[in-house]
Amino acid sequence: MNNTFAQNSGTLAAGIANWTGTLEAFSEMTMQNCIFWHEGGIGYAIEDGTPQLTSNGGNLSDDNSLAPYFTHPKDILLEEPTFVDTDDYDYHLTDISVGVNDGVDAGAPPLYLEGNPRNSVVDMGAYENQTAVNTGERVLPNMGLLSLSPNPATASSTKFMLANEWRGNLEIRVANVLGEYVYTMKITKSTAELHLDLPLNMRAGVYTVQVSNGSEVVVERLIRL
Repeated sequence: MNNTFAQNSGTLAAGIANWTGTLEAFSEMTMQNCIFWHEGGIGYAIEDGTPQLTSNGGNLSDDNSLAPYFTHPKDILLEEPTFVDTDDYDYHLTDISVGVNDGVDAGAPPLYLEGNPRNSVVDMGAYENQTAVNTGERVLPNMGLLSLSPNPATASSTKFMLANEWRGNLEIRVANVLGEYVYTMKITKSTAELHLDLPLNMRAGVYTVQVSNGSEVVVERLIRL
């Protein structure tokens, strides 16, 4: 449950090669919220026998080798998980990954590999994405749309700037690592750029600053010293 199999290689399979070659051998696996990503390698193969594999949902594979088994409505096949930095073996999910908030909650562990708690619906894989957004909102790649300066910040406020095509009513939120909102603000954007002083009346720590138009959200990480 909540495993990430990534960038491996093998003679039969890059992820798991299963085997029950004798009458006495028995293999039964149940998978939930697991990611298989091997850059064109085969995720799963049977060497011999009839090993059993069952999906409880929330699994993702970038190839089709698990298609006979990943049949739960919340399983995903032939899609990239979108990791943060595979060149540096960083298999945290990005904010726009299909695996964020798309796992199956039932029986899932309360803590992830690094000890981080779940901040919303369970993610796929071994690492919890710490950007918590409201259900139904689509996270947009920031790409310079939202900036904070200074960041890290030591003063009681930081300069906030949002530059995009949005107009109308927006909500600004600051969330801690538990996904709890420590600050919210309603504001109207009528020009291409929105500038303001964002108050930082919270203790030192890592936060996410979010700006939402109700259906989409832009996120920037903030370090409060």
